[in-house]
Amino acid sequence: MYSIKNKKIFYATRNIAWSDPADFFNALPAASCSFFIDNAGESAGGTVSYVSVGEPLEKIIIPSPSDSSCGLFFKYLDKLKNIVPPSGPPFPFSGGMAGYLSYECLVFFEDIKLRAKPAASAPLAALMAPRAFAAFDAFSRRASLFCAGATPAAALKNLAKINLPPARKSGTLLNTPAAPSTSLPDFTPTSFARAVRAVKNYISFGDIFQANIARRWRMSLPPSADGRAMFLTLRRINPSPYACYLKFGPTEIISCSPELLVRVRGRIVETRPIAGTRPRGSTPAADHRLSVALLGSPKERAEHIMLVDLERNDLGRVCLPSTICVDEKMSLEWYSHVTHIVSNVRGKLKKNISRRDILRAMFPGGTITGCPKIRSMQIIDEVEPVSRGPYCGSAGWFSPTGDMELNILIRTIIKTPRLAEFYAGAGIVADSNPLREYRETSHKARALAEALGVKLLDKGREA
Repeated sequence: MYSIKNKKIFYATRNIAWSDPADFFNALPAASCSFFIDNAGESAGGTVSYVSVGEPLEKIIIPSPSDSSCGLFFKYLDKLKNIVPPSGPPFPFSGGMAGYLSYECLVFFEDIKLRAKPAASAPLAALMAPRAFAAFDAFSRRASLFCAGATPAAALKNLAKINLPPARKSGTLLNTPAAPSTSLPDFTPTSFARAVRAVKNYISFGDIFQANIARRWRMSLPPSADGRAMFLTLRRINPSPYACYLKFGPTEIISCSPELLVRVRGRIVETRPIAGTRPRGSTPAADHRLSVALLGSPKERAEHIMLVDLERNDLGRVCLPSTICVDEKMSLEWYSHVTHIVSNVRGKLKKNISRRDILRAMFPGGTITGCPKIRSMQIIDEVEPVSRGPYCGSAGWFSPTGDMELNILIRTIIKTPRLAEFYAGAGIVADSNPLREYRETSHKARALAEALGVKLLDKGREA
């Protein structure tokens, strides 16, 4: 193991044969810590996927919020200055760190006191620096292998020693996921309606305009349940542009997220807010009618525009004001079970803006909190019965160049030994119908339930 605390770590790279990154991932032996950052969905977004190879150089796992949690996280990120990517790196991520922040990491950036409630099953945050990883560009069909060393020569030597197994079709899974046949959420229709009414009361009092309320499903798993197989299954069911698999010891994050929190390339920063959802239709004609109704809904349009304005305001904290623009407005994106309205907001960073500044401005995303953000987060903490954990946090990568890419961890399964949980939320506004919002959360959760082989039940009835 190398230490990147006080000395430089160099990465070397060589080209490798192209294969589907899922097949490459499926062939690798399991590691105690690993990642598959899968940006190759068929919707707007990046085309590059990254798969770690072997054990990491280093990792940090922050188990729970404390007075030192924030300092530990950013102290570890500061080690990026000691990582040297290869010259002329062929991919945006050519060495650095990958990991996630839970939703409760909001206390890193805002003075919000969270209530004591049942804790999430996963650690608060975790990061790893890979010893080796592969990058795959789905557009150009290029693939490269990267490996670290204490000197450039050592990195090349280590790179030459890596023997990769032949890619294995992900249709031949490591182990089929096994799970119980039913799953009950924490929120019943009655308790969810009560939470919706509480949010609407706050809206009528003028505290907020909107807040996103989530439900959690939790279930036991047999010992044979395989997190990597779950991810590959979910990837086939619901390909998404910001999907990822992260493993930190016994905790596995299995995500098919459609939403980008923040992407930084040089001084250009962008975010892709999602607001507005309808289920997919059972026929092409029904699908078209639902999509037209979604885009034409005054409620959905007003909510979307409000949240786009919120993201513009968040970017305004770190960007030159004249550079902030909505360069894609109210597009439709189709996924396996739902259709979304999506926009893209971008700007140019002011000088001397740090990663911490960007995260303070953007995290957690406005679409999964509400408007105004801080008061919405306080109300969410009041009405939701359990901690969110990684759900509605963010996962992705950080480069020593300052570039980064983080999703919003929605459509995400959190797996620990013998246990899986997932969440789905809905944006509550003044004219929200509790039953309709309740059903929306079920529609969003169906792809996750399908990957686990479960049915979503509410008081014994399918949701």
